[in-house]
Amino acid sequence: MSAARWIALVLIVAACMSTRFLQLPNIAAIGAMTVFCGAMLPQRRWAVAIPLVAIFISDCFLGLYSLLPVVYASHAFNVLLGRWIARRGKVGTGLAATLIGSVQFFLVTNFAYFASGLYYPLTWKGFVECYAMALPFFRYSLAGDAAFAVVLFGSFALAEAAIPAIRTRSTAASSR
Repeated sequence: MSAARWIALVLIVAACMSTRFLQLPNIAAIGAMTVFCGAMLPQRRWAVAIPLVAIFISDCFLGLYSLLPVVYASHAFNVLLGRWIARRGKVGTGLAATLIGSVQFFLVTNFAYFASGLYYPLTWKGFVECYAMALPFFRYSLAGDAAFAVVLFGSFALAEAAIPAIRTRSTAASSR
C-alpha cells in the first residue's frame, strides 16, 4: 500500500474519532469507521488494530468503562464485516455491512449490559426493559452509522478516482 493511501486512511480514522467528542446523542462515525477499516486496510492485523487503538485513545479521554472488552470485541467483529465486503468490491455492500454491524453492536453490547446484573434484574422483564431503554440511542447510532458509511465509502471512492496516489495497484490498473 502506498504511503499516500496510508496517510489518507489514518487521517480518515482520526476524523472519525473526532466525532466522538461532538457530544451528539449517540451519533459518531465509529461503526462506519470499523467497517471501512476492514474494507480498506489490506492486512487483517492493521484493519483490527488501527480502529481499536483509535477508539482506546478516545476512551482514555472520554472515560473507560467495565464493558470495554465486549464493546471492543463488537467493533472487531465490524472490522471483519468490512473485510467480508472488501472481497465483494461494491460500495453498496459497505452500507449494508455497516447497518448489520450497527444491529449486532446494539444486540451484543446491550445484552452484556443486561447480563452484568448491575442495572436491570436478571429476569425476562429486566431483559425487555434493558433493550427498550436502549432503543432511543439505537435510532441515533443507526442513523449516524448509515450517514457516515455513505460519506466514508462514497468520498473515498471519489478520492481514489481523483487522486491516483491513494489508489491501490489493482484499482489504478483497472482505471487505465
